[in-house]
Amino acid sequence: MSGKRVDGKSKPKMKKRTKFTILAVVNLTWYTVVVLIANFFDHTVSPELTVGWFAAWTAELALLYGIKVKEKPSDESQG
Repeated sequence: MSGKRVDGKSKPKMKKRTKFTILAVVNLTWYTVVVLIANFFDHTVSPELTVGWFAAWTAELALLYGIKVKEKPSDESQG
């Protein structure tokens, strides 16, 4: 006996998918906070950077969860 107290209930391991989801949400959140703080101090963040950042993380989450993302046609009259 090693003298350790062992609780019969061990915590289940967190899945890799769950860890990546948490990472993605944290990255989206900190970027939003940083941009809001930068705007408060009269600094501007390139809209292309914001679009790229959110598109990349959204695409990663969509691929991770198998969500099918449909593109809208560029001409709304066709649709």
